[in-house]
Amino acid sequence: MQLAADAGEAFAKTTDVAAIITADERKASSIALPVVCAIICSLPFGILAMLFALRGRAALAEGDFKSALRKKRRSVLFSWVAVAWTAFIVIAYLILATG
Repeated sequence: MQLAADAGEAFAKTTDVAAIITADERKASSIALPVVCAIICSLPFGILAMLFALRGRAALAEGDFKSALRKKRRSVLFSWVAVAWTAFIVIAYLILATG
């Protein structure tokens, strides 16, 4: 339980950060792309993307917009890494199979 002074200070910090971050950045990261990447593309990179997406959603629910944005970016990064890794493996198999 926060004291009144602590609650006011926490509210002030939240509103200062909220003024800097735009409405697009306040959206929760989607869990759909990491799940698809884990199932179809690469399980390890997909799981990392899911973890970052879920942690980003939790940070957003707590009001930590900077951390939520950082984790959302990492989730998207690992999703794209999973897609790129799968494309690399498919191309390597095609080269090896036709060579």
